[in-house]
Amino acid sequence: MKVVFSALPAYGHIFPLVPLALAARDAGHDVLFATGADFRSVLGRSGLSTVQVGRPRLRVTMTSIEGLSVAGDDITPERALDRAGWVYGSDIPRLIVRELEPVLADFKPDLVLHDPGNLGAGLAARIAGVPAMTHAYGLAPRGALTSAVERYLSEYAGELGITLPTDYPSTLGNLTVDICPPSLQRPDFLALDRRVPLRPVAFADSDPTEVSDVAGPVVYVTLGTIYGAADLLRSVIAGLARHRLPVLVATGPSVDPAELGPLPDSVTVRTWVPQAALWPRIEIAVHHGGSGTVLGALAHGVRQLIIPQAADQPANARAIAQAGAGLFLRPADVTADSVAANVAQLLEDPSFQESTSRLRGEIARMPSPADVAVRLPDLIS
Repeated sequence: MKVVFSALPAYGHIFPLVPLALAARDAGHDVLFATGADFRSVLGRSGLSTVQVGRPRLRVTMTSIEGLSVAGDDITPERALDRAGWVYGSDIPRLIVRELEPVLADFKPDLVLHDPGNLGAGLAARIAGVPAMTHAYGLAPRGALTSAVERYLSEYAGELGITLPTDYPSTLGNLTVDICPPSLQRPDFLALDRRVPLRPVAFADSDPTEVSDVAGPVVYVTLGTIYGAADLLRSVIAGLARHRLPVLVATGPSVDPAELGPLPDSVTVRTWVPQAALWPRIEIAVHHGGSGTVLGALAHGVRQLIIPQAADQPANARAIAQAGAGLFLRPADVTADSVAANVAQLLEDPSFQESTSRLRGEIARMPSPADVAVRLPDLIS
């Protein structure tokens, strides 16, 4: 069968879909990945065929989304939320529908799989009469931002003559390929019985030998590729230094390593690491709470200290804390003292390791990408 995968052009949206896309290709399906131009080379190196759809890269910072300001003295929280809702629920979907429609007409796929943020791909599939599924990257979407997005999405869907379901409208009523372990997933989403479970598998576009010099176990620190902040990283490093543990910091593209200043000998800093290859060497992860990092840590039994800032990160942090697999600190509460104390708790309280081991086992029992890939024809029949 012919399958189009489509994701917004950002690491956290694309990388969760790649393992199933590769498995589908290996199962004999004809796979085309539609996304922004800046990520076509990343996917091409993995042997996936690509086509450019939408903007080259998702432009998101702590203060703006696609050029619209969402922070500042003249921007109320309500106005910021409304702007974000318009971008993800109207602006981007309209662009994706416009540019994906001719791709679907030419490629003639049997199925479209898209990430939860790429709602235009699901709408384009509906217009073309092609079955579609959402490929989730974590918890089912809910909250103030999701509601704002769905309000604009409903308006646009109405213009297209498409009626959205009342429960989780951003799924468009389609099946969801769900990589979140059931014990963490929202109970009301599980009750919809529209899930296709899939084991989360980490993917990294890098040579694994790039971390061959990292001797584990290490404490891994990252604030992701979008919301990095040098001041937070400095506080985290200062707190970890008190434990005299080897630390590897990945600053991401938004922080210059020079901004971190002098560092203890136990700390190594790099702008980028192949996270998928690093997990077996990690003892504790101190991170932003992005879904890919959360699930990667769980899949390898790694305890977590999460510093959530935006998007799905606060919800992920609460879920990990409730599951007993880690702790979280709000950014305003991050100091060397608070980091040192929380890491000490993770190291000394055996219940955290017990919880992470339980979740690791739950993930290991979920169907693999190869298992799901061979089922795709049956899922749309």
